[in-house]
Amino acid sequence: MLSEDLRVAEDDRSTVPGRRRPWGLYAVAGAVFSFIYLPIVVLVIFAFNTSRISTWPMRGFTFKWFGEMVRNQDIRAALQNSLIIGVTATLVAMVLGTLCAYVAHRYRFPGKRWLQRIVLLPMVVPGVVTGIALLSLFDFLGLPLSRLTITAGHITFLIAVFFTSVFARLQRLPVELEKAAMDLGASEFGAFRKAVLPNLRLTLVGAALLAFALSFDEIAVTFFLTGTSNTVPVLIYSMMRLGITPQINALATSILTVSVGLVLLGTAIQRREIGPPAVEQ
Repeated sequence: MLSEDLRVAEDDRSTVPGRRRPWGLYAVAGAVFSFIYLPIVVLVIFAFNTSRISTWPMRGFTFKWFGEMVRNQDIRAALQNSLIIGVTATLVAMVLGTLCAYVAHRYRFPGKRWLQRIVLLPMVVPGVVTGIALLSLFDFLGLPLSRLTITAGHITFLIAVFFTSVFARLQRLPVELEKAAMDLGASEFGAFRKAVLPNLRLTLVGAALLAFALSFDEIAVTFFLTGTSNTVPVLIYSMMRLGITPQINALATSILTVSVGLVLLGTAIQRREIGPPAVEQ
């Protein structure tokens, strides 16, 4: 009833005589969104231009640049590296982030709040700082730059993706699930595996899609940790030194489509994960 009354009151206010719509605010919002998204629209449009030169109006419509992109050996090698790094970093971060979230939710120990802040720190620190710090660490340890170092760099910030998603889901699960499983003879690990983990499946799938999209698009950390193994974003950056070509537009359009699709799918899956309110321990 309260929500219905508020909605009715809102409708009444919107129809008050003399009340004007904030057209100025709408104009500012439209200008901001145009500034953000119009360059992306232009990039996608020129990916289908028949001319090698980005000129307007377009001379024709074609898909040939996507075919040349697929046949390019450098792009295929970079795509393979990005897929291997993204999948590996996502899986490792899933295990570490889930365990950290479970420990932070389940146990009380000194420095618990600091653990939560430290796990989230790589998402706050600029990627350039993280990349330089990891580069210094690997140089000190004598580790050569490779796909392994890039993967380690991606894991540092992907852990936070799983930590926040899993911790929020655990807060909504009743603690009686584990207690009931342990009363029936399950060990502590068995209770987690049989009672808790099945309730985290959608959360983990959604977080994995988001994490993979972030890893696939990452350039700041990757730029400092890449050796001879280029990823797709780093390859695009190196190709742009010779100018923007239709192949770059086609590659960027493909990455945009995959990334947006993964983010939307991951967000939709996480929204389906509805649980009961948290029960105080």
